[in-house]
Amino acid sequence: MPNVSIVTIAKNNLEDLKETLNSGFCQEGVDYEIVVIDGSDDERIKGYLEEQVNDRLIWVSEKDSGISDAFNRGVKLSRGDFCIFLNSGDIFLESESAKKLFEAARSNSSDVIFSGYTVQFQSGIQISIQPRVNDIIKGHVLHQSGIFNRSIFSTFLYDQYLPVSMDYDLYCFCLIQKKKIKIIPGNLVRFRMGGISNSSNRSLGCYKVALRSEYYKYSIRVKYGFSKISIGALINVILKSLMLGSKLALKRALKRS
Repeated sequence: MPNVSIVTIAKNNLEDLKETLNSGFCQEGVDYEIVVIDGSDDERIKGYLEEQVNDRLIWVSEKDSGISDAFNRGVKLSRGDFCIFLNSGDIFLESESAKKLFEAARSNSSDVIFSGYTVQFQSGIQISIQPRVNDIIKGHVLHQSGIFNRSIFSTFLYDQYLPVSMDYDLYCFCLIQKKKIKIIPGNLVRFRMGGISNSSNRSLGCYKVALRSEYYKYSIRVKYGFSKISIGALINVILKSLMLGSKLALKRALKRS
């Protein structure tokens, strides 16, 4: 079985997918596979995938229910010890990016490793970011720059109720479950702006507030006891969700309470 599964989801963006796969196929020093979940209407993507002759590639071309559903399908198909989620249009910046993430996880016995990353804006401008540990709960890390032990997904599924912030939901889950998380230096991936999360800043902020409230509610409950925090924390979630104007975030928060 491979050490690493690189999970990529695609929808009607053939050129972006080509760039991501070329980046993936250039990885060295680690046993890996690439799992592509294609939910496109564009038959050219299916045709392109059919043309690829590479034992490392696993792909499915079929309709899905959205980003979370596509991620879950990718994880289900994956066989690696660890998963890297690299969306279409995102690339590794080094030929040993996957190797460095995997070796950092293995040598530190970590469940999750994050590295630095580069953000490319639609204008072409790029900036490099090196996150810190406290950036995780703030949501200031990218899932593209992380590697996750696949065992996490035996008890976690991306929530199809969330149109955005499903990666942040994963971070909160890992924190609640006390998974071992580490950030390593180095700029290993490039993330291209322009996806659904980038075009919905108001909704994105709303969902993050609701999810963060859930995380803090759980943390305080563990420390001080259920009866002292449950009602106040629930009110906090409701008020913050209402202030940001998202009925979906409110329902999502109440669903877990």
